[in-house]
Amino acid sequence: MSEDTIQRLFRPFSQADASTARKFGGTGLGLSIAKKLVELMGGRIAVSSTEGVGSVFAFTIPLPHVDETEGILVRALSRELSTPTSSNFGNVRVLVAEDNHVNQMIATKMLQKLGIAFTIVENGREALEVVMSGTQYDLILMDCQMPDMDGYEATRLIRVAHDRRYADLPIIAMSANVLPADKARCFEVGMSDHIGKPVKATQLASVLEKWLKRVGRVGSVESLRI
Repeated sequence: MSEDTIQRLFRPFSQADASTARKFGGTGLGLSIAKKLVELMGGRIAVSSTEGVGSVFAFTIPLPHVDETEGILVRALSRELSTPTSSNFGNVRVLVAEDNHVNQMIATKMLQKLGIAFTIVENGREALEVVMSGTQYDLILMDCQMPDMDGYEATRLIRVAHDRRYADLPIIAMSANVLPADKARCFEVGMSDHIGKPVKATQLASVLEKWLKRVGRVGSVESLRI
């Protein structure tokens, strides 16, 4: 980008190339909003660019230092899950399809707290391969947006398999997309239920209990505070 373009880039309703709005959409507000948010947090945002080569956008904000590698989010979750839990999920096995490592850690802590055995895979293709290999699972927690193969396609392929076990296997969508149309898409491909992200432990326990009872893997949660 030219220097003149950079000077007006963070102004509301401004775009580097007017044709961008016609080709890709957008209003020219994104960088303006980003700048305001960064400044509200005491930081600054900047761009360096070589015309015809490329651009680098970067921001800095002051944050407290964290020594633990798991970070603030996971440590806070650990404190919230410190209350003793009484559950009766028995020998339940759950398959978790989730590509985000933070979400994997959260799911791990919640399922461990409930005493549930689980396996984590990182995309829909891996989930499909594990299920079709014959490994027995009582329920699948399926992220919708994943690389290689998303949760929608993986669920559809599991459902069309000519095996009664796969037809009745509860597949629970886990997604930040919570609008009615988003939920409808989950149900259209054969998902059994929907949990919105960020996932709450009480909600997860309730949905697990509901579907495990339906397939005869009775489980109950007598106390769980989050």
